[in-house]
Amino acid sequence: MKSDGKLTSGNRIVLTVRDNSNPADLHLILSGLSDVTSVNYHEITPALLTERKPDLVISMAFTAEFDCLDLAMILQASGYAGCYRAIAAGLPVPAMVINEVTSLCPALDFDIIDAAPQSAEYIN
Repeated sequence: MKSDGKLTSGNRIVLTVRDNSNPADLHLILSGLSDVTSVNYHEITPALLTERKPDLVISMAFTAEFDCLDLAMILQASGYAGCYRAIAAGLPVPAMVINEVTSLCPALDFDIIDAAPQSAEYIN
C-alpha cells in the first residue's frame, strides 16, 4: 500500500461512491474535507466526473453491488485519471487487488486503505 493514502488534505474535491444496500455514507467520516459529494455506484457517469472534477474518489473495496475493480473500470472508461482509494478491513493480501486494478486501469492512482482495527500491541 502506498504511504500517500491520506484523506485530509486542504480543499480537495472528494467523490464518495456507495451502493444501494448500504445507506451509510462515507462522507460522514470525511467531514473534515471541504467539498464531499456522495453518489450511488450507478450514478457514476462521464458527465458527473466532468462536472464535479474530483481530486479523490473513495469507496468501499467490496459491496453487494460492486467492487473496486468494477468502479475503477468505470472511472477509467469515463476519462477519470485521478486518485481512487478503496477502503477494506483486513484484506489478507491487498497487493493482489492493487496489482489487478492497476494492471487493468493504469490511468488511475489506485490504492487500498486498510480500515482494520489495530491491535493494542501496534498502538502502544
